[in-house]
Amino acid sequence: MDVFSTIFIFVVLAMLVEFVVDVLKKIIPIKTLGPVEVPPLISMIIGILVAWLVRADIFTALGFQPQYEVASWIITGIIISAGSKTVHELISKLRESRPTT
Repeated sequence: MDVFSTIFIFVVLAMLVEFVVDVLKKIIPIKTLGPVEVPPLISMIIGILVAWLVRADIFTALGFQPQYEVASWIITGIIISAGSKTVHELISKLRESRPTT
């Protein structure tokens, strides 16, 4: 898979998470649970769930070999929960740091 396809897939996943969270924010009236804000928490949970369901692994896609797949899915889920612009910037930085073979 080329770099453009990788970036496109993760940006689309991030946009999907953003869309679902926006819909849920309209349904769920609670904005905070004590010191924790609910929308970012929902975003993180949905991001991790989406990454796990589609087996999205940003590290493998960029040429790294993660030792633990589940940890990679969790990290990928947190990354895609940050939003499409953030994902694009992070992928660009990771791509620059990957080892050349």
